[in-house]
Amino acid sequence: RPRMEKLEARLRRENWVPLVRVRSGEVVTNISVKYSKDSKKTHGLFIMSLDPQDEAAFVNIVGNVDMNMLRNMNLGIQGSALDSLKKAVGD
Repeated sequence: RPRMEKLEARLRRENWVPLVRVRSGEVVTNISVKYSKDSKKTHGLFIMSLDPQDEAAFVNIVGNVDMNMLRNMNLGIQGSALDSLKKAVGD
């Protein structure tokens, strides 16, 4: 858990914006985005998931991200994390 908080702080310092934070049982999944300077385009997407045994999964998409297309893709995001992502990007 301290490692996740440390990484979250680093992402905020690098102008990543927390979009979704979901807890499912003891697994925590965070989704952050990085916007262009004019905040009209998404230039990155970062997903991290951590369980209590310190097993982690990370996905980092760099470049222009079409959030409308993303919500329709199967990225292995399920349950409440997927619902939260769809709500955040306007489903």
